[in-house]
Amino acid sequence: MFFFHVVQDGPRIEDLEGSDLPDLESAREYAVASAQELVANAVKRGKNWVGTFDVRNAADRTVLVVAFPPVLIVAEAQGALLDGTSHRRDVPT
Repeated sequence: MFFFHVVQDGPRIEDLEGSDLPDLESAREYAVASAQELVANAVKRGKNWVGTFDVRNAADRTVLVVAFPPVLIVAEAQGALLDGTSHRRDVPT
């Protein structure tokens, strides 16, 4: 069980339900995908979403922190914009 608390300016938004995921790698993938979705929704509304996921295990220990701004960088590095389109340019080799 992993809990994905959102930390921004102001009070932390607690994940009270958690998600039953098999391992830390699955929790990382879930956090990155969720952060991309939050950022994409904010961008569509003309907002800037900056924050982190404080990912905690069932013992309430932080096991992972995922920052939202690098999520955009990850999406760009993979060649996909948040709307699912590609922005890669063919680069001569």
